[in-house]
Amino acid sequence: MNQRFPAILLVVLLMPWQVQAAAPPAKARAKPAGNPWVVILASKPQRAEAEAQLGPMVEARAFEWLKPAEGFPKVVESDSLPGLKPGLHVLVLGVCGSKEAALSARARVLPMVPEAYVKQLTGPATLACPAPINLASKLPKGAEPLASVPFEKEKALALTVHRVRQRSEMECETSDLLIRLVHGRDVLAETTLEGSCEGKCTPEAKEAGEAQRAEIQRRIEEDEGSSGELDYNFTQCMSLTPSFVATLGGLGRPTLVVSTQSLGHHDVIYTAVDLAGVGCGEIFMSRVSDPWDRGIPVDWYSPRIEIRPVAQGSDEERFGFFDGPAGEKVADAVWLGCRWGVTPPEP
Repeated sequence: MNQRFPAILLVVLLMPWQVQAAAPPAKARAKPAGNPWVVILASKPQRAEAEAQLGPMVEARAFEWLKPAEGFPKVVESDSLPGLKPGLHVLVLGVCGSKEAALSARARVLPMVPEAYVKQLTGPATLACPAPINLASKLPKGAEPLASVPFEKEKALALTVHRVRQRSEMECETSDLLIRLVHGRDVLAETTLEGSCEGKCTPEAKEAGEAQRAEIQRRIEEDEGSSGELDYNFTQCMSLTPSFVATLGGLGRPTLVVSTQSLGHHDVIYTAVDLAGVGCGEIFMSRVSDPWDRGIPVDWYSPRIEIRPVAQGSDEERFGFFDGPAGEKVADAVWLGCRWGVTPPEP
């Protein structure tokens, strides 16, 4: 015999199922944030060895372009950070919440600490990421890019050179060179090599120069002056303009060849050649050839130049500059810690 459930009982039995079926689906749980990234400056078996790395880095102003978190850099046992090889002592620059932030921090110390690297941890750790320090500097309007040389270990970190502020004054045309260290769109350091127009660059100056030269000529004719007085510039407007010459590979760090001009004795224009690079928190200029030195010819550089390491001392970066595969050595270069020292080749 079939028994019928009272209608009220059916409603009570069915309600839980009906309510569950009608409820909107629960939102998917948000994925947990990725594990942090650590920026490591050095890793050594002994704590004293790791601690000894920090002093030279501070002396070399390796942290010029960032502000480490309080208490950093510091040496910790690798076991204290999940995912690092145990049994080591690591000099930690910081711990960042993303790979991008960790790579940005490493880029800012890379010019002086090329062995710095980042590694993602396998578990949580307290974040202590360095804050970047950038220049609030924009490229001048009309800047002309000439070269960009990236660092081998971080392509977004590069030494760049632009021609800027192109201008003219009467028949003289000049411009400046702007050399920058950039990481992506961030400017870390820059220096400007300024051009100038020297001499008689206005109609009034030219007129005065003509009158002065005529007066000297008159005194010479009357045996009251010397012909050497006419060696100076009286009427010309002269351009002293820096130039980008080339980039240099093979030195292990981005390097540019640039030239600058100046007025010497008797208003003669002299040209000097420098290597430009990054060291000790700034862009340096290392003199290669000097018109007053005569040790290395001003026109020493050519596309044939080859740079080869010279095996002299395990801790010394020394290179020779050779004029082609079988050519003579034209210069020696040694890394002095903050810049290149360039000298004529040893006999």
